[in-house]
Amino acid sequence: AAGEFGVLSHSFSMCFSRFRVNGVTATEADVNALMAAGLGVPIGLVTGDDATCRDAVGKHPGVRTVQVKRAEGFLAATSLHPSVARDRIRAAAAETVAGVADLVVAPVPEALTLEVQVKQFHHLEQILKIPGFTALDALTAQVTVGDPSTLFDMVALCYQLDPE
Repeated sequence: AAGEFGVLSHSFSMCFSRFRVNGVTATEADVNALMAAGLGVPIGLVTGDDATCRDAVGKHPGVRTVQVKRAEGFLAATSLHPSVARDRIRAAAAETVAGVADLVVAPVPEALTLEVQVKQFHHLEQILKIPGFTALDALTAQVTVGDPSTLFDMVALCYQLDPE
């Protein structure tokens, strides 16, 4: 997640320094999980670095994870050989599909408040042009929406407006 430890840790864009949903630091996986839940789809498998897998286990009960690398810093990782990673992902995917009946769709909150902190004020100025967004401070904006699809659209608008 933006502002957290991990390889190239970010949430959708490097222009975000913090990214929260309903007051909790959020990852791309969290937003995608909300989208899936909104469509009635449970989260069964997450792959990535140790930080991503640890976060997924903490937020998505019953999820399987495959750690394919260990974060050594923002720009460095110790990775599995691609064929080993592929084999582990394939095996975990097969186990996940076999146990799909045990997966539970996460509840979707009635309201989703997106809070985006950016690195530069001029990016905040662009975000504030999106209807519904309000400034919380000189670098942070928020908007409340009623469903995961609209949340995702708001995230996409924010990073597409990145002036860099």
